[in-house]
Amino acid sequence: QARRLAIAQSLLHNPDLLLLDEPTSGLDALGVITFEETLRAAGAEGKCILVSSHSASDVENMCGRILLMKNGKKVLDSGADEALTNPELTELLVSNITDADVGDVKKNIEAAGGNVVSIQKYKRSLAELFHSFLK
Repeated sequence: QARRLAIAQSLLHNPDLLLLDEPTSGLDALGVITFEETLRAAGAEGKCILVSSHSASDVENMCGRILLMKNGKKVLDSGADEALTNPELTELLVSNITDADVGDVKKNIEAAGGNVVSIQKYKRSLAELFHSFLK
């Protein structure tokens, strides 16, 4: 509760700039989801939010821009989507398809010169699972 109170205090006066260090540390799953939604809303309002975190999932879920530092030097400063997209791979998510149809899709991709690296059932994150029960 102390962490929630600290976050509420930082947001209470509706600042234009938020500096956050490990903001989800000590929060439960519902607190993290609520906090991420609050930050996205603040960002959509044009607020400047700087998050310092060792949690890669926090950065992925909250940030539109990523700055990586190594030995005190900037090694990456980029939009999150641009930084996290691997141009050599394409992910294909398909619903309502049988395993036999998956085999046909694989054959078509290979016939077109592609290489199917992995075929697996979609696995949602624990946060996605938890959030699905809140709706």
